[in-house]
Amino acid sequence: MDMNMEEEVPWFDVLVRRPNDIDAHRRTTEQLPEPTEVYTSTYPQAGGDGEDIKVVLEGFRVDSEQTMISSGLSQWEASDYLCNYLVTDNEIENAGRLLELGSVWVVCSRHGRYASTVLTDGDTNTLQLLRKNVARNIDGGIISCQQLRWGEGRARAFRSRNPEVFDLIIGSDLLYTNRNCIGSLFDTVDQLLDRGQRGRFILAHNEEHFFPVEIISSAAAGKNLFCEVLKQEGQIHILCFRRARVWIVNSVVNELQAKITVLENENHKLKTGKGYLEDKCRRLDERCTVLRGDE
Repeated sequence: MDMNMEEEVPWFDVLVRRPNDIDAHRRTTEQLPEPTEVYTSTYPQAGGDGEDIKVVLEGFRVDSEQTMISSGLSQWEASDYLCNYLVTDNEIENAGRLLELGSVWVVCSRHGRYASTVLTDGDTNTLQLLRKNVARNIDGGIISCQQLRWGEGRARAFRSRNPEVFDLIIGSDLLYTNRNCIGSLFDTVDQLLDRGQRGRFILAHNEEHFFPVEIISSAAAGKNLFCEVLKQEGQIHILCFRRARVWIVNSVVNELQAKITVLENENHKLKTGKGYLEDKCRRLDERCTVLRGDE
């Protein structure tokens, strides 16, 4: 297990979420105390085979002082929805290389199904807790915990340390207060997501955080990433982003297939009608022959 700590710099997400809160900024120098909460989640194995997956994570309350400094220290609502979705999505079985943006709240239950896994967060406190939770839940496997702050330049630097792109990127509750972050998020995804058909970015998003799905979809389109709503429960959406060319080809293929099905049905109806008319004509000819007394 690789707990990569190279080239990390102290950084806390309160600097972005609350840029004018000087008191909160001063408190980033305080040492992170021991976690006060334990979150236990259980998820079924894909296909219902085998024992359920149990994940035990330490953290802090959502409304705690620690979470105010580093939001990734708690379990947010959308992460559980994403995890439940992932264990039922057969399309991402053995997806290859997996990248998670924003802590370990989801990926602990899925790590064994990928060739390699990289867990990331930009926040120093969250990375500290992330590594502790990974060690608690994962025994072996190809896994790395690294710092990643969003942005095109930072993503390129990250890629220099991880030269292979990722088949699947996942994240939950990534957008909540600062709308300036949305561009940096999709700059990062654009740099790190595989450009082929397999490349997908799956995001669990809660619209309670004042980010309508339409705004997210528009920002993604600027990077030629097209958005599909995979699932919705209340204000929580499971969104999937794919490269435009893959999306367009798939859409065209699906549309053509639907039209072919309609034409095949119409052709069948015509053939059936033709057979009926031919039989009717034959019977009329036979009747006319009898009436003329030709036989």
